[in-house]
Amino acid sequence: MDSINDYLKWHSSRVSEAIRQAKPILMEFDERLQIAEAYYPKHEGKGKVYVNRKEWQEAQEHCRKLQELYRHMDTGNEDRRKILEVLLGKAGKGIIVKPEITFDFGKNIFMDENSFLNVNVTILDWARVYIGEGTKIGANSKLYTVGHTISQKDRLDYILATNPIKIGKRVWIGGGCTIYGGVIIGDYSIIGAGSVITKDVPSGVIVVGNNVILRSITDDEMNFHFENKSIESFI
Repeated sequence: MDSINDYLKWHSSRVSEAIRQAKPILMEFDERLQIAEAYYPKHEGKGKVYVNRKEWQEAQEHCRKLQELYRHMDTGNEDRRKILEVLLGKAGKGIIVKPEITFDFGKNIFMDENSFLNVNVTILDWARVYIGEGTKIGANSKLYTVGHTISQKDRLDYILATNPIKIGKRVWIGGGCTIYGGVIIGDYSIIGAGSVITKDVPSGVIVVGNNVILRSITDDEMNFHFENKSIESFI
């Protein structure tokens, strides 16, 4: 190639072609999940149960290809935005998603405006994952909406039980957290780094460890706004 501009144009053309191939598959994502849906009377969660089907495998493959292009350092912001608009169920205005990302499908992830995923976030989105406006999820955090069944025979057949995750607005989830399916996290709460969240979190609290509520966030803390009047004073 003659120049860096030629290379970038070539790379953008790869992104466009991958989007062209993936779009019709991912746009019918809900229908593909319905094909894989199964009745499993022992599942008591809020989600559904799925079995291994080629229809969802195809959607996963296109999701994987788009993620590979997304994490490529030569993909500019415009190309990345195009990928997110096809890959996600909702890509709100002003969202930031840092590579690398690991999604199962992408289409079950709904990010409201100005939400943020730091590096190496994993979301196994067999059930829906809602991420509220302005919410920030720290590096290396993992959100699991899917698990295997207790029966070892069913595990061999890849019968997967799911539960959705809903995270409210302006939540801060620290690095290295694990959040399991069926959980609702209320608005404005803070989840300390390394926490394991297996049950609902109320609004406006600080949680650490294994669902331990450290304390409520005070009104002064909630409404404080840092005003940088003189940057020189910090230098």
